[in-house]
Amino acid sequence: MLVVIRCPKCRAASRVDEADLGETVLCPRCADTFAAVEEAELVAAAPAAAHAGDELRTRDGHPPPESLFDSPPRPAREPEPRPPEADADAQFDPHAEPQAALPASVVVGLALLPFLIPILWLLAPIVLGVEPVLSLASALALAFSASVLCLAVIYTVDWRPGTRVKGVLLLIVLSYVTGVGLYFLKKEWVDRVRKFFGVNPTWSVFQVPQGGYQVLMPPARREFPRNEPPPTTLARLACHQATQKSAGVAGEDVFTVGSGEVRRPANANDPAPGTDAWFDKLTADVADRAGGTATAVKRESRDGVPGRQFEVAIGNEGVTRVVEVYYLAGKNRLYYAAVEGRDVRADDVVTVRRFLDSFRITDAAK
Repeated sequence: MLVVIRCPKCRAASRVDEADLGETVLCPRCADTFAAVEEAELVAAAPAAAHAGDELRTRDGHPPPESLFDSPPRPAREPEPRPPEADADAQFDPHAEPQAALPASVVVGLALLPFLIPILWLLAPIVLGVEPVLSLASALALAFSASVLCLAVIYTVDWRPGTRVKGVLLLIVLSYVTGVGLYFLKKEWVDRVRKFFGVNPTWSVFQVPQGGYQVLMPPARREFPRNEPPPTTLARLACHQATQKSAGVAGEDVFTVGSGEVRRPANANDPAPGTDAWFDKLTADVADRAGGTATAVKRESRDGVPGRQFEVAIGNEGVTRVVEVYYLAGKNRLYYAAVEGRDVRADDVVTVRRFLDSFRITDAAK
């Protein structure tokens, strides 16, 4: 059994075997030799031994026999070093050397596992018969992000190799769960999120059978509300609307498109459809029914069909309606397209021009 001894010169503690007590040993700190005495005895007995030697000298005037105090010298032995604390390994030292790196094959294999997600996205429609709402770019972005995070955990965290592998596997499981959730995401949920954050949804071509036109519109479409007055009384318009959250301002932009047969003049004094006077009357009628004033009126032509473009300022809250109307004499049909919202301008490329410039009169090609 090991016992603790202490050097009488430098007071350094060390341990020796119990069988070596009484032998001369070498201090590991100051290299001085001393008799190995257990620490408890050394503190109490050392002064007594010194006083005993002095008494023997003073009684008969001669020093005590050498054999009483000195023993034959033995080879000095270095005491065994004190073992480190048991919990020293368990404590994390940020200044310690990092743990050993994982093999390259393990690193590459773990980092590539997230890229199975886009492959599964390609195979899932064949097996399940369900197309994802989001594009394949979403799966690729998820796989790339998860792979980068895996490499970060492997190379930058001073964990043991086993702990790092567990962390990487947890990231991979989370990426696969996220990929499944994104694949089965419903379109209604995506549209609600886009609308909440003001992100414009994907526009698509809209056309009505027998309508004689087509145009790009937001997906939230509906028939023109019956409780609202039609845009004009000069034609029997069948209109449809779509709404989209305004960019940068509160409220929504309203897109209206429609076509219908033009009513014949009630009397001989009314201007004939398609003439300048008739377009002036149509412009004033649209502005009057909107409760505003027509401004910026100019001639327009779409697919060889004459028309007008004008703006209507509605109220005093900055609401504007940009309108384009066209009259096809061969079918006696009026075509109507308008964008209404706060701070709407005719030169707005993002919404107004995108909508109006995509308007096509398919009847003109027949």
